[in-house]
Amino acid sequence: MSEHAANLDAVEELLGEARATRGINPTPFINRSAVKTFLLEYAEHNRAHKFRRVSLETLRDINESVRQLMIARVRRLPSKGKTI
Repeated sequence: MSEHAANLDAVEELLGEARATRGINPTPFINRSAVKTFLLEYAEHNRAHKFRRVSLETLRDINESVRQLMIARVRRLPSKGKTI
């Protein structure tokens, strides 16, 4: 195999990995658009400084809080029953 072909294979492998990770949703439990809108509108009315963006870290934190809330809700249910 030539050096050029080996380089092409390496590039294709890296692109494949990038495409695979792009498809993973880092915040599956929240609607990112609605959360961003709410946070920015809330901040506009309650903070002196005007915010324009919401970080991915903030969205991940909120997603994790929602996940923990759901886990706590299920654990709190009685052992009998069919509806959560």
